[in-house]
Amino acid sequence: GAPPGLDEAEGDGFAREGAAGKEGVPLKGRPEDLRTWRALAEGAVKESNPRQARKMFETLLRRLPLAERYWLQYCKAEFKAKNYARVEGILKRTLRTLESVNLWMFYLTYVMDRKLGEASEAAKNPGMEKVARKEVEEAFEYALKHIGFSFEAGTIWIEYIKFIESQKCDSQYDLGNRALAVRTAYARAVKVPVLNLEDLWKGFEEKERGNVSPEVQQEYMKAKAVYLERKSLLQGLSYGELPEPSSGSRNPALAKWKAVLEYEKSNPERVGDSALKKRVRHIYTKALSSLFFYPEMWYDFAQYEMHSNDPISSNSVLERSLLALPDSLMMHFAVADSLEQQGRLDKAREVYSKLEKKHPCPLLFIQFQHFERRVDGIAAARAVFRRARQSAACDSTVFATAANIEFHNNKDPRVARNVFELGLKRFPRDVGFIVQYMRFLEHLNEDTDLITLYERVLAQLDPRDAFPIWERYREFAARFVSDGGSIKSLASIEKRMEEVYPEHNATM
Repeated sequence: GAPPGLDEAEGDGFAREGAAGKEGVPLKGRPEDLRTWRALAEGAVKESNPRQARKMFETLLRRLPLAERYWLQYCKAEFKAKNYARVEGILKRTLRTLESVNLWMFYLTYVMDRKLGEASEAAKNPGMEKVARKEVEEAFEYALKHIGFSFEAGTIWIEYIKFIESQKCDSQYDLGNRALAVRTAYARAVKVPVLNLEDLWKGFEEKERGNVSPEVQQEYMKAKAVYLERKSLLQGLSYGELPEPSSGSRNPALAKWKAVLEYEKSNPERVGDSALKKRVRHIYTKALSSLFFYPEMWYDFAQYEMHSNDPISSNSVLERSLLALPDSLMMHFAVADSLEQQGRLDKAREVYSKLEKKHPCPLLFIQFQHFERRVDGIAAARAVFRRARQSAACDSTVFATAANIEFHNNKDPRVARNVFELGLKRFPRDVGFIVQYMRFLEHLNEDTDLITLYERVLAQLDPRDAFPIWERYREFAARFVSDGGSIKSLASIEKRMEEVYPEHNATM
């Protein structure tokens, strides 16, 4: 259900409206340039017109949905404009998905202000304060249930204890109940490895006057050990800001986040499976706020979900990755593989077909051929190859793949040879492709045809490119001799090589 205390009638409508992305502004700059988004972010924060700021924030956060800082700024802008329904709509969209302690703190502050602030009903009618405080307490408990495990959640525990301590008491009985509630909250808090753990422990010791039970002391020491390990691992890592472009494996943050993830997956708190998954997902979300444009991090997250026997969540991660990386072949292939594994073959084919229209390239045609051969047979793979041959993006690797599928998968060397011949006509000087054709003929033990191919290609290749072919030809002739062939053929090839490459005579 919705977080307690968010009860503006229009809030749900705005949550849906925002999620559907109906509001936005045209970009001033190229969308692939992060400077465009940085300028938009800065403009949104400075914009004094609430409607215009809203459009700017919506445009920004549709593209960079993990930029926690700007969701918070968006909330603050709407709050300042007293657009409370919109504040609540934003919170409903983000609290559970973004898992930002800062946003959860804003939510709690908002609920306290709306329920107990100067303009609240409780302020006007003291008889309603008890009900209002109960609603605030429910909001705190809801927050702790969903985010209380987070390393930064110490601030929520501290604010919760302050809230309990602010309870007015009219009798000794009330004082006793409040004191018990405060001590109970402290006892819960000091068992959680959060950033403010040591401060919480000091506060607890003061309340208990040094008489903390051995059981709680033991739980605290366990939590402190994990807290210190997490603190060390997270040191120097930032998140929640606008992400930087991918710099590949050179980015030291990538290795650091992977180390944090490995630590969390080791289950240092020894929690149950559901709680462990919650913690690991939380770290992936934090990591991706910084590494938003790193396909390997998205792929790793999706694989984690799949290995946790949760294909639906894995699909969700992969779909989100395509919003982050619409041009990433790696992520599109990962989506297609996932759909194929689930038997959703038409959907998987859709992924390849869309790529073929938008981003045709050799790797796409290669993967598409393999996919169709697996799921729909050789005729479907050949259809992809026919379309590929008509594309300007087709290269020799696409022909080599088609030939190898015919030979290895379809067991038809005749068709495979025809494909190699087609490729040779189109790429007569592609040494890599020629070598693949030669290996194919070697596999068939077609020595006469292989010699014919050597002579054909050497006659048309530039000597500067042909040296690897000459080397293979000489090695082939040498093997031929050792198997009883003519030594004159080997001598003839070596003599011709010396004529073409006189500078190599000394080493031949």
